[in-house]
Amino acid sequence: MEANFKLAKYEVGVLKGIEEVTELLTRHFPIQQELRSELPSKPTVL
Repeated sequence: MEANFKLAKYEVGVLKGIEEVTELLTRHFPIQQELRSELPSKPTVL
């Protein structure tokens, strides 16, 4: 990303940065088979 920014290739640099972050996140937080919501589905009346 940084190398592309130095060459004024901003779009390529941002896309490369997003790809690298996505790779890190999927490595450390793998997709779980069970898709469940961590928040309640019903509204809370106060």
